[in-house]
Amino acid sequence: MPGRHECTGGWLTNAAESPSSLRRCLMRPLSWIGIALIAAGGIILIMRGVSYTKSRNDVELGPFRVATVEKGFVPPIAGVVTVLVGACLLFIGRRRQS
Repeated sequence: MPGRHECTGGWLTNAAESPSSLRRCLMRPLSWIGIALIAAGGIILIMRGVSYTKSRNDVELGPFRVATVEKGFVPPIAGVVTVLVGACLLFIGRRRQS
């Protein structure tokens, strides 16, 4: 029984076509990576940059503990670049599919 394929909008006519068409629809890694990068870049832009803390070199000497803490900042321009790269990957992934 033919059924409408959600991803491409085409009609599937037999069972042999169905798995490959469905696989092509579900396996668009470039598109999914692009969407994830756009979301991450959007979060960075909304927050106007992201600060992070990274601890390094924990040393314990008897009752004393020494830890080095590094603070960093991801600037908003990194969010812009991430969104642009994600958009390019999304475009390439969609184009490669057809």
